[in-house]
Amino acid sequence: MSRHHWFSFFAIVLGAITLSGATVPAAQAQFVLEPLRAVLDEDTREAEFTILNTADRLLQVNVSMLDLEATLEGYRPAAPAHRAAISAAPWLTLYPATLSLEPGARQKIRVRLRARSSQAIGHERRTHLYVEAGPPRAGIRKVSDTGIGLDLSVGVSVPVLVRPASIAAPASVVSTEGAIRFAETTLVRAEDGSILLSSLLAPAHDGLASKKAPQRSVYGAVCVAGPSLPAPACLQNIALYPDAPGRRVSVDLKTEALFPGTYHLTYKGRAEDAGQTLAAEDFRIK
Repeated sequence: MSRHHWFSFFAIVLGAITLSGATVPAAQAQFVLEPLRAVLDEDTREAEFTILNTADRLLQVNVSMLDLEATLEGYRPAAPAHRAAISAAPWLTLYPATLSLEPGARQKIRVRLRARSSQAIGHERRTHLYVEAGPPRAGIRKVSDTGIGLDLSVGVSVPVLVRPASIAAPASVVSTEGAIRFAETTLVRAEDGSILLSSLLAPAHDGLASKKAPQRSVYGAVCVAGPSLPAPACLQNIALYPDAPGRRVSVDLKTEALFPGTYHLTYKGRAEDAGQTLAAEDFRIK
């Protein structure tokens, strides 16, 4: 799973399966993983993640590194040729790789930058911490006189970025006006009647690849504000990476009608990019 929202992330398998007339509820392999992103450099050489077992059963947890390349929609497994260019895994260690969690228990997972300088990486690199959790023995179990339960493992991945000192400072964020833009912005109606704003975040012209804009990702929230919205409607945890042509976003405006007037679409920086307006666009409803 690669669409991340921090805040807390619940990895939950929901649903039901029918087997020989019995109802089989899906496994309640539930956990919370936080935070959903980490940035390492020469000054910050270790990231600490916490996993919390919110299920009522023992969870067996396996932790590994996974290389994913960025796409317009999110991530996909990195092709071998691409992996060599983007992977931060050779520069990282993690501990522990396996653990068991009793109900309600929590455990720290640490990712560290190796002793050699991050400067050797030359440019921003990324790997994903992949956490898979489930019961020690996956399978079908009886949960009542008329039902059986199906235990499944579930996994989530969160990005870990490594940056050389040349682009590690917050001041190196893309600050040139027009370096990132919104494109292909449209309004669509969802099945439940609410209005969604769909847009493409993309580098403008040479954008992120320009000399004024270092080769590093930016991170923030896409928000829409306007006359029909008592508070801005926001989509959090949106990253734009140099290895992707852009990022498609869809913001639920949580309304079925828009009043006439001017609406403001912004990409606001978060974390190390806080305080930056990374992209902005206005549109008018007549």
